[in-house]
Amino acid sequence: QVTLFGQEARPQPPMGVAYALNGVIRAGWDAALLDVCAEGYATYHEDKEKRIRVTGLENDVSLDRISQANPDVIGVSVGVSTDHDYTGELISEIKKSLPDTPLVVGGSHASLMNRKLFEGNEIERMNIDFVVTGRDLGSGELTIEKLLEAHNGNCCLEEVPGGLFVKDGIVRQTPSVIVTDSLISDLAQAKRELLSREDGMDIYSKINRSHTGPADYIPYAVMHTSRGCGAMCTF
Repeated sequence: QVTLFGQEARPQPPMGVAYALNGVIRAGWDAALLDVCAEGYATYHEDKEKRIRVTGLENDVSLDRISQANPDVIGVSVGVSTDHDYTGELISEIKKSLPDTPLVVGGSHASLMNRKLFEGNEIERMNIDFVVTGRDLGSGELTIEKLLEAHNGNCCLEEVPGGLFVKDGIVRQTPSVIVTDSLISDLAQAKRELLSREDGMDIYSKINRSHTGPADYIPYAVMHTSRGCGAMCTF
């Protein structure tokens, strides 16, 4: 997480990922989650010239954790624009170490960047294989589920809704997820049990909050009350 110089990070539970991992489970796969910021809360470096502080596990530590899991597919969430460069560096390191492992990105910033992640200028591009565009209610779960089915050979990438990929040198975008009442009804609760934990407690409750004052633990819960935007914004 990138914050202003001298300002502590305030990581929030990665609820988008916790929901999307339901797609992994529905496809019959095992799911694991690594929150680089929350688990690396004590690790940070500051750049006085840029006036920023960057909090989270060092790339080599993150890469070691990922490699130990021996993943078949790796997903990375890019939530906000300030994380773009640092997430891109981590992705580059992952690809160098695990070049044959498909790498998928999602999150609001990934949706915003869209095709630029493949064909933008050098600073915009990432060394990835697939983008979950996340433009529709419930699309994260369904896109991930169908993507893993395609990985198993049960369908092709063109049949995976709500995604972007490159084939024959051309960026391909698949149709959006069609939102139906049954799709909304089928949405499962976030996989909160996969969120980072320490000493049996949600790690996010341990971190001090500037608006409540210093404390060892401030128990709280995060809920999603809606998805997408009523004004039909593209994110």
